[in-house]
Amino acid sequence: MPCEREVLALVGKGLQAKEIARALAISPYTVHAHKASLMTKLGARNLSELVRVRADCGQKGLKFVSQ
Repeated sequence: MPCEREVLALVGKGLQAKEIARALAISPYTVHAHKASLMTKLGARNLSELVRVRADCGQKGLKFVSQ
């Protein structure tokens, strides 16, 4: 089953929830649930902040680790 990391990677590439769902063979609702969970864990108030946090981690050489 796809995890939050995979959803976050595809969000970072600019894919919409339906596209992510198709790519990972999951429901769009599951994609939304993963995004909401990630936003809570990372303190992002919106999708733009979530993508920025991911990009900041990549630039610093950090790997995103989901709990």
